Amino acid sequence: MLGGSLVLLQNSPFYEHWNVHFIPNQHFIPVKRDFSDLLEKLEWARQHDSEARAIAVAGVEAARKIVTPESVFSYTEQMLLQYTQRLAFTPTVHPEMTRVLPSNDRHHLSYQHSSADPPQHACQCAPPPPPPHSAAVPVHPEL
Repeated sequence: MLGGSLVLLQNSPFYEHWNVHFIPNQHFIPVKRDFSDLLEKLEWARQHDSEARAIAVAGVEAARKIVTPESVFSYTEQMLLQYTQRLAFTPTVHPEMTRVLPSNDRHHLSYQHSSADPPQHACQCAPPPPPPHSAAVPVHPEL
């Protein structure tokens, strides 16, 4: 929605945590899961250009307020806290893991590497790059 265009959103059982804040026909145009009404919705948008533009603008404005780094971090934090309460075992911390600690500034995370070597990246706002894989990815002929 941050792209500025009218969003035609497919009905789906899968969603992001912020989807509940967006209202059909106010922030986006809903489309049936099987796309059977897609042409109808596209034609409506062509014939109602000013209304379609208003929906696009409302979607962008809502997304700028709702889809923020803070909301993503907050949701992820809450999800992981609830997940850890359900664990029936104690996770093992491996030496190659990176520990992510919250900071006072919700826009940045602090990384503590478990190895003695400091991280190669200086950015405090993005996760470190994934470790290189030493083994080849197995090929599954059935896929």
